[in-house]
Amino acid sequence: GDFLVKGLQQLSEQFPGLVSKVRGQGTFLAWDCKDAATRDKLVGALRNHGIQIGGCGDLSIRFRPSLIFAPKHAAQFLETFEQVLKDN
Repeated sequence: GDFLVKGLQQLSEQFPGLVSKVRGQGTFLAWDCKDAATRDKLVGALRNHGIQIGGCGDLSIRFRPSLIFAPKHAAQFLETFEQVLKDN
């Protein structure tokens, strides 16, 4: 969980206009986007890369991984998410 949280916090520092307010515990995490349109665009792009993720509320993305989720899966997610952020 710590690896994933730290990775998301680093991405929020790299892309402050796209990711903010990283929060949660373990692998049950969420973060905000600047607006609903950005959130929906990021959710769609992540899904197109095979990541099951969903929007929550007006601005948030909610991360709820499968029960089998190892550090290598967190690294794969963070790598994919970084690429999606760069593309947007």
